[in-house]
Amino acid sequence: MPNVIPRSDEPRSLSRYAHISGTLICGRSRIAALGASAMRVLALCAGCGLVLACGSEAVPAENLVAEPLSCQTLPKTCGALGNESCCASPKVTGGAFNRSNDPAFPAEVADFTLDKFEVTVGRYRKFVEAYDSWRSAGHPMVGEGAHPRIPGTGWTASRSASLPKDAATLRKVAKCDAAFQHWTDEPGAGENLPMNCIASSEAFAFCLWDGGRLPTEAEWNYAAAGGAEQRSYAWGEDPPAGPPLRAVFSCHFTVAATDPESCKQIHTANVGSLPAGDGKFGQSDLGGSVFEWNFDWYAAYQPTCVNCAETKESTLRSIRGGYFGSDSGRITTDYRSNHSPDNHIDYIGIRCARDLPP
Repeated sequence: MPNVIPRSDEPRSLSRYAHISGTLICGRSRIAALGASAMRVLALCAGCGLVLACGSEAVPAENLVAEPLSCQTLPKTCGALGNESCCASPKVTGGAFNRSNDPAFPAEVADFTLDKFEVTVGRYRKFVEAYDSWRSAGHPMVGEGAHPRIPGTGWTASRSASLPKDAATLRKVAKCDAAFQHWTDEPGAGENLPMNCIASSEAFAFCLWDGGRLPTEAEWNYAAAGGAEQRSYAWGEDPPAGPPLRAVFSCHFTVAATDPESCKQIHTANVGSLPAGDGKFGQSDLGGSVFEWNFDWYAAYQPTCVNCAETKESTLRSIRGGYFGSDSGRITTDYRSNHSPDNHIDYIGIRCARDLPP
């Protein structure tokens, strides 16, 4: 059995998990996965509530990877070939860049990971199934999900007040528009569509439950712009319409794209369907598909930013990326937008960020 390095005194609710160089990290607790050797191992990470079973065959320690809760029993069906984990979360190597490609607003971000795909209906379904027991256990707790370098970014009591009281209500609010909603009460053909009709607090709660958090606006912008490359679009400078098509935008996935009413019909695509539009760090759909909630309250940029976020409350939260109906000028990396945090709308979804150990 692996050697267990004792847990710190951090709350269970602050658990994080990632697999780095043969070691499973649960918050600040660590289970050393037998170094570089290969052995049969069954490890319980109590802080994360995860069991890693490696079977009877010898498995290299570097292959022991803990899946987020939303993917533990989910088949690998995401991406253009339908064979990737829907929870893949590529590393974003931090650095300096200009927010919205404007030298007047320099910023620096530390390393983190950002999920390759927007949260799918299938992943969100796992959250709905676990919701009542998770809430009964006292989650989300105040302070949970804080960015490790930014005070005041954890869960707040006011967010709890806006969460649905139970899973039945969570299902109900996810059905915000009969023509556009992706949620279905039973699994169906749309399990790999990006989840929409989600309010900001529900998005944050999902990411907390799944072992992550919402990205700050600076982090999201950095990943989309390719860091110091300052890309106009996540994939570069080429037009989104291609060929090849690089973004789900301007109702390109409708029954008849020439019909202005057709965007009310088939309007989007499964996550990761257009790999030509992937960003520098490997994320898909950073332009178009659905807008994505950021952590920040919406406000004018702070003049300088080193791992910053807007924590001062206002009436709007930041959203980024554009959506399936946006024109090409609104899926650029410099385009900012906002929305009322408590509103369920068909064009906003989720992408989670995850922290790397210090």
